[in-house]
Amino acid sequence: MSRPSSLITTIVRAGAGTGKTESLARRIIDVAFELHAKTGFSPRLVATTFTERATAELRERVVTIAANLSDAPGWISDFVQDGEKLQISTIHGTFSLMLHRYGMLIGLDPEFTIMPSGDEGELLRKCMRDIISLKNEFGVLVELYSFKDLSYFVNELISHFRLHGKNFQPSCIWKNILSEQGQDLLDVLHELNDIPSGDLSEKTANKIATLKGLYFKLKIISVDSIKFREIFLNELADFTKPALRQGGQGFELKPYIDKVYEIRESFQSESFNPQINLRYEEISVLLGEFAKIVQERLENEKKSQGVLTFNDLEFLTLDLIEKHPHVLQKIKQDCDFWFVDEYQDTSPIQKKILFYFLQNHWNAYFVGDPQQSIYLFRGADARVFQDTLTEVTQKGGIVERLTTNYRSHPDLLKFINHLFLTLVSPLEPLLPKSEFQDQVRSHLHLCTDVVNEENIVVQQVSEWRIKGYDFHDIAVLVKTNEKARDFGRALSQAGVPVFVHSAGGYYDRREVLDALSILSFLEDPSDDEIFVILARSPWLGISDEKLSEWGQKRAKQSYWEWLNKNQIEWDEYKTLKFLGDAVNNSQFLPLSLLFEDLVRKLGLFEFCLLEDASGQREANLRKLLAKLRNEESKPGFSASRFLEQAWLDLSELGEENQPASFVEPKRVNIMTVHKSKGLKFNCVIVPSCSDAMRVRPTALVLNPNGKWAIRVLALDSEERVAPLDFEHLRDLQFQSELSEGLRVFYVAVTRAAEELALIGNIKIAPKSWFSNVSLDWSEGTHDGIYTVKHWSQTPELTIDKTEAKATLPKNFKLGSPPLLGEEKFSVTEVLGKNNKTPFSLTQQIESQRRGQAIHYIFENYKDFPIHSPSHSIERLTQLAKEKFGGTWKIDNDAIVKMLKSKNPPLEEIIRNGQTEWPFEFRDSGFIFNGQIDLWGKWDGFTWVIDYKSAKNMSQETLDKAHEQLELYALALHKSGFHWDKFKLAVLAPLEGKVHELPLRSLDEVRRNILELLG
Repeated sequence: MSRPSSLITTIVRAGAGTGKTESLARRIIDVAFELHAKTGFSPRLVATTFTERATAELRERVVTIAANLSDAPGWISDFVQDGEKLQISTIHGTFSLMLHRYGMLIGLDPEFTIMPSGDEGELLRKCMRDIISLKNEFGVLVELYSFKDLSYFVNELISHFRLHGKNFQPSCIWKNILSEQGQDLLDVLHELNDIPSGDLSEKTANKIATLKGLYFKLKIISVDSIKFREIFLNELADFTKPALRQGGQGFELKPYIDKVYEIRESFQSESFNPQINLRYEEISVLLGEFAKIVQERLENEKKSQGVLTFNDLEFLTLDLIEKHPHVLQKIKQDCDFWFVDEYQDTSPIQKKILFYFLQNHWNAYFVGDPQQSIYLFRGADARVFQDTLTEVTQKGGIVERLTTNYRSHPDLLKFINHLFLTLVSPLEPLLPKSEFQDQVRSHLHLCTDVVNEENIVVQQVSEWRIKGYDFHDIAVLVKTNEKARDFGRALSQAGVPVFVHSAGGYYDRREVLDALSILSFLEDPSDDEIFVILARSPWLGISDEKLSEWGQKRAKQSYWEWLNKNQIEWDEYKTLKFLGDAVNNSQFLPLSLLFEDLVRKLGLFEFCLLEDASGQREANLRKLLAKLRNEESKPGFSASRFLEQAWLDLSELGEENQPASFVEPKRVNIMTVHKSKGLKFNCVIVPSCSDAMRVRPTALVLNPNGKWAIRVLALDSEERVAPLDFEHLRDLQFQSELSEGLRVFYVAVTRAAEELALIGNIKIAPKSWFSNVSLDWSEGTHDGIYTVKHWSQTPELTIDKTEAKATLPKNFKLGSPPLLGEEKFSVTEVLGKNNKTPFSLTQQIESQRRGQAIHYIFENYKDFPIHSPSHSIERLTQLAKEKFGGTWKIDNDAIVKMLKSKNPPLEEIIRNGQTEWPFEFRDSGFIFNGQIDLWGKWDGFTWVIDYKSAKNMSQETLDKAHEQLELYALALHKSGFHWDKFKLAVLAPLEGKVHELPLRSLDEVRRNILELLG
């Protein structure tokens, strides 16, 4: 039987670990050979991927396959290395290339650049302010919503409209929902009238008669009217259910009465209030009009500046090919075949554009796995894959399946298949690469409330180390970056060498940030902010105390100007001479040469290897240097412009935008599940499996059908309520996000090659990963494929900390990085070690809300007019109430009185001091960190102030606050402030009091810290 042509349109469903990239690379080679045989020329092929890493991996795989072909013709080697003939790039890279070539046809500067998302946000807010000031009708939106909320709404709506078409109309089906519910009620009451009441007690018979009579009162009223709802609720205001028991008289009436009660419960909510829904319709239509005008203005502004965002690339490419068919025809003719990788991550607009490019015979190869579609927040729609599969089949294409998993050990795969076949909507199983060996490789840990999951993670790492696995064989995959930091901290304190993969891309890396500070210093040594960043970096190692000392001595001079005149300071910090030499040579040597020389002298490359033995961080520095050299060689190079753009690029990529590009050797890798996609590890730990899956809480809901809805203010309060359209779309969104949450779980467990550990609480939350699978949760081994262990006490941790220290370069001397194993404590941890005061969950939540509100009021007071503190506090209290909710009350007059106090001079300190000031310092053999609510200097003293949300301050609370403020003072003292010049105060706004507290001696404070730490 002859092999089918490689040119037939094909869609491949490739399960996790089934060799997707290898299959795609081989198909590219096959298509190239077949087209060359037909035409005698090298074809032009385009392959789009989802990430830069996938692009590099695919290109490398294609070149490797071509190089290993026996008796390969000469043209294939040239072909796979020719970027014009074989274009492999991200889908946005493909769109960008087209817009650079043809964008002038739609008024686009062909030299456009991609702007950072932070810049787009600022530009959007500027457009909003301009429009509100010009068009009075939109002012009501600012009265109903904060400007921050409004800008969030508009930004989300613009992105949504681009993904799903130019549909600025909100969902307005509330009348239909009211009508349906009203009609359901009439139908039930009508059926109830047809059923004889039977021999009932007089009381029960009267209740049934009331319900039957209600039908005749309601049937003459429009079901979606206010009056219909009011009559129904008034008639049943004091109505209680009749007791109808199974087997008794009238029991057949019970289902109808239950349904009436169910409808009454719905009608009693604000969501069913017709007035609320009328208000919703008016406000949402106005918001849609506002968003449309803002979008038009924003697009014009970006065009005039020659900048775009990644979303613009899609929107404008579609605009280009729809308005200029000849361009589309040219693109179609220029490409002989298309390959689309990770097709499950494609959004509807991306699919629409790609299908425009395909020729009549559908010259395309799609590959992906809908079970790994986890980018809903970025517009990806798992249904795109299934829809395309159907279309390919209908048009005579081929559907292929890759089902053999080459990544996971067969015994581990047996558990993974079992796990996902127990779902309510089972996922497709994978075939093992070889025979089963009947070994248990999957471990489930359930913790009671007294055992931290972090300790079980350490225990599991320890067990795998004993088995012979290296640290870098192990990965901890978490749901959020915050969780990654928490587990990273716990493992580090236990002596485990870790690498936490942070959010963001190239310019978010610490080494690039510090390298940019070197470049910026060379460009302008008088910039004190840049000098402080550079001075505090590990390779200069200048302490905060020294910087504070210099700051007091330099008066009005810049740091560098003062240091040049007082070079005796250079004897202590030899690295200052390196800076001085570079500044002196900056007038006649290229910036790139100075930068490279300074990086080598300061030892940045070696320092990067301390943090990352894989060389990735060193490569980031070299990438920056190469970029600088390239730009410097161009005519008209401006160092200030280069640096300005580089600093802006720090916010170029947001959270989860890119998977991890590498894994760290000799360290446990900790990352989010999104970042782990495409990677594999011998051993994988997935914690928090019992926690409810994240569903985005929001005042705005969006739906793939292009519809949207918002919350509005209640009729009799400042609370926001959800109208019927909001409830309806939220339910749809909720289901989509829960389905995606299970696919995230699938991605997490399929990263494991040898061993898998799933960790959760023994109290499994509804809508969690564990609640969606059917497993035997009793202790022991089950089905010969997985074990379950319950933890009611913390295990003995056996990690050898010397192993972690051995991963560091022995001869590294520059800077002063924290010692591995040196314990780090937050102020909260120090003070909480002996805190036994019990609080209910309700009390904790209410206390947290009060605390958040008080912090919000004082933190934001400085941004309000100074001439009207009463009005400012009143407005801030109102905003805090909206933001945090709760039943708390604050005496605004008491706060104003505090502000006018001179002991402490609160208003002056807030206006001129520091709020929410973070710190970290070493003392007494430990590292401490935290955040000071407020501090500032006044009349020769440094006031350190903390806010407390207690309604009645007990002596115990004041004592804890005293210890807390002393720790804060110690943090400032370590930065150069005189100990005897501190004053401590606690503000208790709910009491309307200020408590000034005494300052103990430095030795007493340090002894107290050691006592608190035990």
